[in-house]
Amino acid sequence: LRHVEGLPYTGGNCHTFDGLDGDFSTQYESQPCLTNPEVFDLMLNNVLKLLDEHPEAKLISVSQNDNLNYCQCDNCNAAMKKYEDENGNGGPAGLVIEFVNKIAEEVVKKYPNVLIHTFAYQYSEDAPNGIKPHDNVVIQLCSINNCFNHPLGGGKCGHNTSFEADIESWGKISKTLFIWDYNNNFAYRATPFTNLTYDILAGNMQLFADNNAKGLFLQGNASMGNNGEFDRLRWYLLAKLAWDPYMSEDEYYTHMKDFMEGFYGEGWESVYEALFILHEKNKNSHLGVFDCPIQNWMHTKLKSSIDTLIGLMEDAKMKCNSYVEFCNIDASEIQFDYIYTDIHFDKLYNSGDEAQIQESQEMCFRLQNKMQKYGVRLSDAYGIPNFTEFTKSASYWKELMG
Repeated sequence: LRHVEGLPYTGGNCHTFDGLDGDFSTQYESQPCLTNPEVFDLMLNNVLKLLDEHPEAKLISVSQNDNLNYCQCDNCNAAMKKYEDENGNGGPAGLVIEFVNKIAEEVVKKYPNVLIHTFAYQYSEDAPNGIKPHDNVVIQLCSINNCFNHPLGGGKCGHNTSFEADIESWGKISKTLFIWDYNNNFAYRATPFTNLTYDILAGNMQLFADNNAKGLFLQGNASMGNNGEFDRLRWYLLAKLAWDPYMSEDEYYTHMKDFMEGFYGEGWESVYEALFILHEKNKNSHLGVFDCPIQNWMHTKLKSSIDTLIGLMEDAKMKCNSYVEFCNIDASEIQFDYIYTDIHFDKLYNSGDEAQIQESQEMCFRLQNKMQKYGVRLSDAYGIPNFTEFTKSASYWKELMG
């Protein structure tokens, strides 16, 4: 049990099924059987116990574990069948809502002002047919399966079509809709996450607002450590958009420039130019939250521009007036150093002479030292690199860590 801003959660502020049924081994392995009355009684008792212990609470999470292995016993399959649409979608979400609604019906008798939070996530993302969340149920729709190199709405990317349909459906049936939006790369923290243009960030916020979203969790790129790209800028822009999702394009880029000037110092215009070269080169590519963009597309698309990008960042460092500004630029440059090492490593290490092999090692050590200096992890699952020898390029370092 822990408190988050005065709200009681068990096992965190999401993915709480394992905590509520007492089996913490299932978080990444399975889901409880939601048609089992013993599971319902156990979870309800634990929810009420938490609320009894914390009468100040206004919201509690009753949400699925973080895996795709939902129960498909005969009873669960029969229940899901009731909530499928004509295409066979929505059944799993219907079962989740049926279960959470029953919890909500009991909670409201004793705690009429408490909201019950649950997910529309992964297997439960498609809205159900024939059932609605109760008024005291909060649906948090998660955008994890999408392409973040394009707007989530507007039909700009085939990967995002289902999310646009889902948010419209959930917005119509939910009194309180929250969004969990991903602005991060779980698997490759030090690589570019190219979603900083107005059409993407502002477009996404407008989509949320247009569909009755009342709450936002905008997950950035620094979980469990720092980042090596433009995440601080992204936080700032998302905060501005949360207050004013319909700001004009000029207002948006004015906010961007204001932040960059204050964060990077007098050389900010060089950083600004680098950001737009990066985004322009990659605007037609796919980018998911577990993709390695280096392996997938940046290797070829940025090969002709990487020296220019690094040169712009170095120019910005030459103009800064404080060590803080230098570090801000230096940390954001890691994404370009990462690409540079990946582009050049194989030729130097695998095909080069002794001097070129030495050059490949020095190049990797420079990147590693930067990541160590700024606390940049390779990914959520892998920590900060600490090699004494490099036998693979940067995008394969996780393999070397085992």
